[in-house]
Amino acid sequence: MRGRVGLAGIFASVAAVWASAVASDAETLERFADLMTDTFATAPDDPDNNFVDRRVRVASAALPGVWLYYQLNTGPERKLYRQRVIELARADDGAIVQTTYELKAPETYVDGWDRPAALNALTPDDLEPFANQGCAQVWRLTTEGAWRGRVDPATCRIFSQRRGEEIAIEAEAILDDETYRQTERGFDASGAKLFGSEPGDFIVLYRQ
Repeated sequence: MRGRVGLAGIFASVAAVWASAVASDAETLERFADLMTDTFATAPDDPDNNFVDRRVRVASAALPGVWLYYQLNTGPERKLYRQRVIELARADDGAIVQTTYELKAPETYVDGWDRPAALNALTPDDLEPFANQGCAQVWRLTTEGAWRGRVDPATCRIFSQRRGEEIAIEAEAILDDETYRQTERGFDASGAKLFGSEPGDFIVLYRQ
């Protein structure tokens, strides 16, 4: 009898630990999504960069999990530059994987924060992958308490219509309580840099 009770207790303990781990993963993912859901902008006195990046949650029953819509506007006139939908998911090793999608009818979702009904009606049929699976951005929590994300150029390859060739993309970002820092670089087949900043040189957007 004691053995049975002991075994049952072991199973209960294992189940409790597993449930706690699942809850912890979900809580971490939610905290990260909350940190990313905001408006970020470059400093008014930055002569080289003028960006506003705004991210809002998508609450669509057809898109289970954690999804965000983000929009990038540029210049003093805040011209629309980019619209994307991103999915955030927890990886087995504790990282958070950000997968990016394009909108098939982006004009429907301009200033999506003012169109929650449209965002919340999104389905997989409204989206298409932005690039191959190797272009996902992988975020990891640093010892300083910030999140650092990276797109690996060894796996992220896209065809550039403008250049007429396949290029490798490397992107880096740092997200914390005050800023969202990002940079991107492109490389040709030989590994020569085609565009982008030097390592460690970020565009800094401040939380508004």
